Amino acid sequence: MIAWFRFRSRLGGHALSHPRTTIATSSLFLLTVTLSLQQILSSPKIRSTIHPKNEQIHRNTQQITPSRQEKINSFSLLSATQIHTLLSKLSRSYPTLTNLTTTQELYNLPTAGHPPNDCPYDDDVPGCYNHVLTISSSNKPDTPEVFLSGALHGDERVGPTVVMETARLLLRAAHCTSLPSPTVKSTDGDAWEAELTAARDCRDDLSERGITPSRRRWLSRLVATRRIVVLPTANALGFFRNKREEGNIDPNRDFPYDLQDYTRCMVSIAGRSVNEIFRSHLFQLAVTFHGGMEAVGYEWGAPSYSSFVAPDSLSQADISRVYSTFGGEVKGKTYPVGTMNELVYPVRGGMEDWAYAGSWDTQRVNQCKPRTYGGYDAEKTKYGNGTLRMFNVLVETSDSKEPQTNIGTDEDLFNPKGKGSGHVPRNIRLALSMIDLVEPYVVINSVEDIPFEEDIIPGIEVYTRSCIKTRAVLVPEGGLEFGMVPFSWTVGGGITVDETYLMYAKWDDIAETSPFDGTTQPTQKQLDDFFADLESSENKNTFKYSDKQTGKTSWGTYNPFDGENYHKDTAFTSTIDVSGLRKGDKLAVFAVAKVDQSWKDNVDGNVKGNLAPQTHVVNARTNPEWRYESTDGEQLVQGRLLWFSVPVTVVVGSAKTAFMEISIRNPLDESELEWIDDDLLEERSYRFLFTVIVSAYGIIFIGLVIWKLMHIRDKKLRHEHRGIQMRECDTLQLDNGITILS
Repeated sequence: MIAWFRFRSRLGGHALSHPRTTIATSSLFLLTVTLSLQQILSSPKIRSTIHPKNEQIHRNTQQITPSRQEKINSFSLLSATQIHTLLSKLSRSYPTLTNLTTTQELYNLPTAGHPPNDCPYDDDVPGCYNHVLTISSSNKPDTPEVFLSGALHGDERVGPTVVMETARLLLRAAHCTSLPSPTVKSTDGDAWEAELTAARDCRDDLSERGITPSRRRWLSRLVATRRIVVLPTANALGFFRNKREEGNIDPNRDFPYDLQDYTRCMVSIAGRSVNEIFRSHLFQLAVTFHGGMEAVGYEWGAPSYSSFVAPDSLSQADISRVYSTFGGEVKGKTYPVGTMNELVYPVRGGMEDWAYAGSWDTQRVNQCKPRTYGGYDAEKTKYGNGTLRMFNVLVETSDSKEPQTNIGTDEDLFNPKGKGSGHVPRNIRLALSMIDLVEPYVVINSVEDIPFEEDIIPGIEVYTRSCIKTRAVLVPEGGLEFGMVPFSWTVGGGITVDETYLMYAKWDDIAETSPFDGTTQPTQKQLDDFFADLESSENKNTFKYSDKQTGKTSWGTYNPFDGENYHKDTAFTSTIDVSGLRKGDKLAVFAVAKVDQSWKDNVDGNVKGNLAPQTHVVNARTNPEWRYESTDGEQLVQGRLLWFSVPVTVVVGSAKTAFMEISIRNPLDESELEWIDDDLLEERSYRFLFTVIVSAYGIIFIGLVIWKLMHIRDKKLRHEHRGIQMRECDTLQLDNGITILS
């Protein structure tokens, strides 16, 4: 089009008056218009971005973010009765994502307290149940586990509200993302329409509460990929009575670590409840909330180590700084960070050091022999080598054990400096960062400029290579500019990104027996064996790689949740070459990352015994030989170095095919088994037809213009011919007259 105007300006008005010039310029103009329309219509960048089978879901569940938060909830410190009611409500509302039980039911523990005055809502037992809420949609043994303790001391009131509001937030977001329910098929008529309506309504509600689509997806990922165990009131009796102790027992002196009298541990039901839960899991991270000062404290906190640092002090300091920074300010101050011996005071029998070192610092752990509540089996304080290796941080929430002001609201909840910040919202943020940091992960966010609508959907059943359908894009043959396709991805669950890159190959060239099934993380041994076999075969060049990059995650920048996207400042980008692929080829693209390798080193000098890091959370990402399994086989911690995203499948269409996301939400929905048909791989017929029609009209118009110009020219020529004849006749008459006169 620009060429037309330049050409016209060069011709000038006199040139345009010539018939041949007019025909040429008109033809050029219409040809330029036709080619421009064809170019626009064939451009992959402006084609549809949604798979036709997903258009109904997208149209009905697209979450619109309002310009400002419309619903703001003011937090208040929950009572024991309110916590009991909320636990029941969450269990009823989200049955597929929760399991609510008690330590009495699970482990046959007695209750603390006396009827009828203590915990009357637990009316079927004398005293108080110790309720346990587990949140997860994953049943894989290697699902990383975290623990949230609301109150070991019953008069420290912020923690129980924090863990309950954190649970409510996670479940609300995960349930919303899980809609439409995977148990309802798109062919189910009214039931399907009801699911779409519920999905739209809950997404609208989340938006009004300030939970944007990216934050909803993040919260849902935490539920889908972690096992979160919540003990709102470990000291259930003390919390009900608003007393520090359980009866006359201090539960945070009740654990068998660095004690001098082992008849004085596991005396309380609170201590036994925590002990039984920890024996049944392989927790990697935990937070125990307290009150009476403000601090984030890590090991050591035992008198025997008052002049030493812990083997895991590098990771503990890094993680604690994230907790403090993302927690944010109350009254202009963030939490101080340091060891418990420095910030608080040394204690014997503390929960934090016991949970950290009980399985490896065995000289400071002896079996308990309490006499209360009919005694307690001493074998239950004999621990396996992998049981107690967690980083269990002490959070002192507020100077007042029961603050009356600065409780906070959920306005700008994810902003550490948000308008609603207070004691509850800042510790919700802290708890969420802990849940995220327990395990690294990589997410491919977009291909070209097309973002993926969803990440991991809680409740959706996946199987080997189902990701070929659930995360996929259609690209034109030859790709975009220079045959390349750009990708963007983020790294989470860690702080420092030591290396990250894209790895890709044709699905047909990746053996079914390979460790790349799209649903599990391969171990280092599996990777070594696979690539050793590949190197010795004729297919050693199966995989291609982008350049390696380094950087920080959002936690590493200490500026998380900047704007709409919580990883906005830490997105990695690169391209893959698809120029050699042909229509119908399917390419598997993985984003890979290695993180936090500095954690494997201890600090120089002051580690007693010069031990290497001992926690699961460090070794699971730095030591591929690390492996611990629970006795019942239901929990597993496996070390590895590399973390793989769920792969994106790049499907190659024709050269003029639409560039779009073609992911299918539920790979088990029979109505969606017709995934990619031939029509989808071809250029859209209506676009081609439209181009043909425009071209045809252009040709007809040019023909009419030429015909009209030729008609005008012929008329002018006839007129000129008649004039010549008349002048010739006049000359002849004049000549004849002269002859006569002569």
